[in-house]
Amino acid sequence: VSTDDVASFDDSIFSLFRNNSGVAGFSGTVMSKMLTGKNLTVNPYFDQLENGINGNSTVKDFETAMQLVYLYFTAPRFDPEEWQNGIDQLNAVLPNMEKQPNYQFQKELMNAMYGGNARRQLISGLTEERGRPPRRRSGSVPPRPLERSVPKTPKMIFQFRSTEQMTPALAEMRPDYIYLPLDLMVTEFDAMMPFVEKGAVPVAVLPRIIYDRETEDVRNKLASLYQKGINECLCGNLGHIFIARGVGMNVRGDFGLNLHNSWAMDMARQAGMMSATASFELRLAQIRDLSKSLDTELIVYGRLPLMVSDQCIISRSAGKCNCENPVQMSDRMGSVFPVVREYGCRNVIYNAHKLFLADKMEDLFGCGLWGMRMMFTTENPRECEEVARCYQGESDYTPNMMTRGLYYRGVE
Repeated sequence: VSTDDVASFDDSIFSLFRNNSGVAGFSGTVMSKMLTGKNLTVNPYFDQLENGINGNSTVKDFETAMQLVYLYFTAPRFDPEEWQNGIDQLNAVLPNMEKQPNYQFQKELMNAMYGGNARRQLISGLTEERGRPPRRRSGSVPPRPLERSVPKTPKMIFQFRSTEQMTPALAEMRPDYIYLPLDLMVTEFDAMMPFVEKGAVPVAVLPRIIYDRETEDVRNKLASLYQKGINECLCGNLGHIFIARGVGMNVRGDFGLNLHNSWAMDMARQAGMMSATASFELRLAQIRDLSKSLDTELIVYGRLPLMVSDQCIISRSAGKCNCENPVQMSDRMGSVFPVVREYGCRNVIYNAHKLFLADKMEDLFGCGLWGMRMMFTTENPRECEEVARCYQGESDYTPNMMTRGLYYRGVE
């Protein structure tokens, strides 16, 4: 029985078929003879809520019962002749069923209890609808979107969480773009000037979650940045694009859009995005094969986010609002997960291991990327500098507790 048909499968018909059939290479007749003198039953079953195998056995015949269970799972039997015998039995019984006193009693009882009841009609209709096979839809796959040319050397992107990470040494490395949280860019606007003077384009990173009551605050902050000459922002939510466009901002797509294939990337292009971040759940081979109809970037370093908590774990852990200082959570395996403040006093829980691909630059360059993003979260200034130098081939630094993410093994 296929998975799609289980919900509408009639157990009474299956039971009848099971009584006439055997298992594996043994017919029902042979099975009956083989089990003569043995005290056991093993019966596959279907009902409205579950399916499985039940049975019972004496201790003496337990091994035989287990052998039958194994065969029902690994070698179920379907014999057209055995099936037809069951159908013939049904055809012989059904015409006489209405003449049976018990059938007439049940029919009259149901009518007396529920006859004409709207709920019963609804349930009967739903039961009938569930019994219909699903409508099979078919269509043609649209042509792959046209690719655009990509730079020989991907753009270098630094994403910071604090001004302490934004050192003069990193500014001297002349990144092409710097990504900063919206709040940080508003309150510490001058901190990014050394990078801007070296040619970096500043991009405001919108919060991953924005409630309706927070929309006006976000819009006002974006408008203030736009007036100061900032005209690009990073959005990880389709709904946030309207907020950004409302104040004149150009939009780049973040990982939260979860773009997995060529057509999704092209939809981002049609939505007017300047670039988009490929999902970090893709393998590098899949990213390489994407038809990149718009500039495509990839997170190549950093702690990847696991979840956003609406409750402030930091304040609950410390007993007071101390959101500026990250805290940690640990699991039963001893892994330690940083917890960092997000806009609106929410928290982001990050991976215990840092994504690191500096020794895989040849693979990254083969993916046709427009940009490679280093996402700094809990790193101190010196570590940020070492990581950046490593990705430029000027250091052999390797972080502790590193991971390749899903870029090589994929989602299991």
